[in-house]
Amino acid sequence: MEYVDARRGRALPQAIKLVRPSEEGRRRLRKQYADTLDAQIILLACLPAANRTESFLALLTSATKSRLQAASLQLIFGEEWRSELAKLAVGEN
Repeated sequence: MEYVDARRGRALPQAIKLVRPSEEGRRRLRKQYADTLDAQIILLACLPAANRTESFLALLTSATKSRLQAASLQLIFGEEWRSELAKLAVGEN
């Protein structure tokens, strides 16, 4: 984890373990993503409850947020998440 303010980051988690939502939760998230194309919702859903806020995301560097977002998309859409998102974006699912 890398934080925008390294001094403040010392008091924040040095590692975050993402949570995989239930099958029903993943189904609802896939539908939500298809409707909005907002991947940040996916990331928030996969963060531990204690860190599931937009204000926490604002503390992360862009690179850290990008890595967490990619991992959360994989938890929801599977290994081929980029292909699945491309299908959603062009209306093939």
